Amino acid sequence: MKNLMKCLLLAVGAMILVPAVGNAQKLTMGSGAALSKIKYASVRMDFSQTVIKGKAMKDFLAKDASKEVGYWKEFDEDIKEITADFVKEFNDEECPMVLTTQPDMDVELQIVVKKVSKGGDHVWCDYVFHPKDSDEPLAIITMDSEDGSWGSFTNLMGDAFDLAGEKLAKYIRKAIKKGYVAE
Repeated sequence: MKNLMKCLLLAVGAMILVPAVGNAQKLTMGSGAALSKIKYASVRMDFSQTVIKGKAMKDFLAKDASKEVGYWKEFDEDIKEITADFVKEFNDEECPMVLTTQPDMDVELQIVVKKVSKGGDHVWCDYVFHPKDSDEPLAIITMDSEDGSWGSFTNLMGDAFDLAGEKLAKYIRKAIKKGYVAE
């Protein structure tokens, strides 16, 4: 009976721990100290490297685009809204850094979207902070985020980015407080 209880506890613990590890954030370049110097940053989404089911994002979404005139215009508008919601969720977390969609900041957060799940509810990104006039990164954080259960592709992607904004702010706050340094 005692062994059965131990096995059950280990199984429950693994079920709780595995999803938490799967959504880990990692500082891949820079440090908490570098992040602490950034007070304001403008946000820009970058889908140039995005892959969905092994295809470039534009190729994957082309079948949907062919159904509707103006699809990409609507998609671009959805991305603006997703970016604004990401910024709001980030700023709601009381991070020492403030994000904005206004492009006139000295530092830019370039969200390089590497991969999106077929449904749009899971995103893998590099969050690259760099001076506006340079591509040389100050810090890079790699993170994935998954959220949403129903809706259109962009609706689910918006849910994933809402959660990403919250998670990124918490991670930056922790990286600054604990003095993280990229490995």
